[in-house]
Amino acid sequence: MRKGHIITGLTIFSLGLFFVYMNSVLVVGLIKGAVQPLFILIGLALLAAAFFAKKEYRTANSILASIFLLIGLYGLFAGGDEYYATLDFFNGFLPILLIVAGVASMIHGIRQLT
Repeated sequence: MRKGHIITGLTIFSLGLFFVYMNSVLVVGLIKGAVQPLFILIGLALLAAAFFAKKEYRTANSILASIFLLIGLYGLFAGGDEYYATLDFFNGFLPILLIVAGVASMIHGIRQLT
């Protein structure tokens, strides 16, 4: 059983690397589009940690939060290529998120019926 898992895992990992190689332009576009929202989310989490965490880490969390938020917001609203990459990321990610959330909701509802 474990040999099958290892072989299947290696096969899937190899296929993933192959598809990254074949579609490298799309993968780079995905990464460019995901970086700005990710930096904003990290900045907001650090800002929340600065307010609600221990006092000895407040300064470090505030500095890191401001750096991440500034980089994320600048990249998002600077009007450059990152803005359009972020819009493409959201336009491609939102339908997938809605499908996964809908399936999870239906599965949860079906489990509650039985």
